[in-house]
Amino acid sequence: MSLSLRQGLTPGLLIVSIALLSSLIPGGPIENREFGHLGVAAVLTFNIFLAALILTSVFAVVLTWKRSHFGGGLAFLCSIGFAGVYLLDLLEIFPTSPTAMSAPLYYVESIGLIVAGLLMAASKPLKLSKRDARTARAQHRPFSLSVQTVFVVLAVTVGIVVFATVSALGV
Repeated sequence: MSLSLRQGLTPGLLIVSIALLSSLIPGGPIENREFGHLGVAAVLTFNIFLAALILTSVFAVVLTWKRSHFGGGLAFLCSIGFAGVYLLDLLEIFPTSPTAMSAPLYYVESIGLIVAGLLMAASKPLKLSKRDARTARAQHRPFSLSVQTVFVVLAVTVGIVVFATVSALGV
């Protein structure tokens, strides 16, 4: 697979991974299991990890589009996170629930695991040669977020984590 194809494929696979994992917010149409028996600390920690994985993946999308040499490595780490989340759940290791996994949840997680594997394959060898890095630097456009944008993103993230935690606990 050529470098340019991997650079185009990696952000697309990250976006699909973000969408698949985001569709599994507890209390939503797909994830309807209860996790109250796990306790607030475990559920909250897990939801914070999932939110951090999604935010890191969004950042990795930006870095790979900007052809940053960090983008491929970050995308690869995200792929490991996605695969780990899906494997642990599909193998009924964590999170466990007295409520059975629904068929739609099983299919979304199975597809997510396949996409995570493809993302691993696409992003692992994604390294820029010196020539490509020079070209990327020449085309580099600075990336920055305003303080207001950072606060909005953090507020939305906290809201999602709280909603997901309350829904997962069945409160």
